[in-house]
Amino acid sequence: MIPIPIDHLLLLPDPTSKVVAMEIAAPLPKLTRMELADVQVLGQLIAHENAQYTRGKMRFIVAGATDDVHFDVTEDHLRLSLSVPKSDETIGLSLLTALLTEPLISDATVAEAKQSLVQARQSAWQIVLAPQAGNIQKVRASEVLRLYHTVLRPDRIFIGLGGNVDASTEKKLRDRLADWTQPKAERPSLTAPSGPAPDTIHPPVQVLRGPAITASHPAFSAHVLAAFALGIGKGASVFRVWREAHAWSYLQECEISGSQDGFHLLTWLSPNEELKPADLGKALADDIAQWTESDRQRAVGMAESVLLRGLDLSPFCFSSRGRLSDSLADRTFLGVYWRMKTGSDWNSRGILESLKKVTLEELKQAALAELP
Repeated sequence: MIPIPIDHLLLLPDPTSKVVAMEIAAPLPKLTRMELADVQVLGQLIAHENAQYTRGKMRFIVAGATDDVHFDVTEDHLRLSLSVPKSDETIGLSLLTALLTEPLISDATVAEAKQSLVQARQSAWQIVLAPQAGNIQKVRASEVLRLYHTVLRPDRIFIGLGGNVDASTEKKLRDRLADWTQPKAERPSLTAPSGPAPDTIHPPVQVLRGPAITASHPAFSAHVLAAFALGIGKGASVFRVWREAHAWSYLQECEISGSQDGFHLLTWLSPNEELKPADLGKALADDIAQWTESDRQRAVGMAESVLLRGLDLSPFCFSSRGRLSDSLADRTFLGVYWRMKTGSDWNSRGILESLKKVTLEELKQAALAELP
């Protein structure tokens, strides 16, 4: 038996909350397109049924706090998410344990999960943020099972418990997971052909993906502030330039996402016409060259509103569903994801103070480095 490491289980208490949020972040190794499809199927079937609880029972358990058990897959992690009323903490912990330890992985459940995924319509956010997976229809149950043994292991996963929780909540969960064992990790068989991805109907998007940067990089704060300057609020460059000046799009965003190499700034739009990346980048570069101290101060002000006041315009998009909100579930997930990704605790005030120290010239250099 391998216990969950002490620093892999986080308590994020809020004694005033009537809810307990339970968030799992499982780091993904670098995967092929077919393996990413396997992970998506794994997440789908885990979130919808297990050996102890049917989907109907699962939805009944969480009904007092949220609408369902959710999963999400990005390039660098698998997320499982559920919340329950404080009064249902015990059965919620039982459900969380069942999600991790008793998934139903068979030809029948995998076929059902594949069908649900194929029928789901993707939003523009998901087109940008979800990993480019192989053909879901080619996924096999044996590969999903092997991937389950590789990714969801007690020594790998990170768990966050947020809301009305204390040390007794953690002890209950550790006791429940004490007997969880997994066979030796084994990478899935890659013999199944991935084939072309199935046709999907979705809005077209064009993305400018900046270079990878880690949280420990000296210029990381400048790049985070660049995300606020480029994409957050109506004073941001993508709104003023791409939408108002050129009328290229109605939807335009700039966000920070996680990857195998660290973090990336993604600046994107759903265009009214086919555009060249060089033209998109040049329009922003011309605007950046004219930034003044007022632009830097506006970005810092937006950062303060997001980080300290709960404004739901965060550029931190560590989810294929879009921006992380100020909800208890997303705050809990952000804490556990940040620990998984950086080994340190999320500190909103500390991050804001580092952003305030970024000079105008550093901000401009960071923003220009994100463009083609």
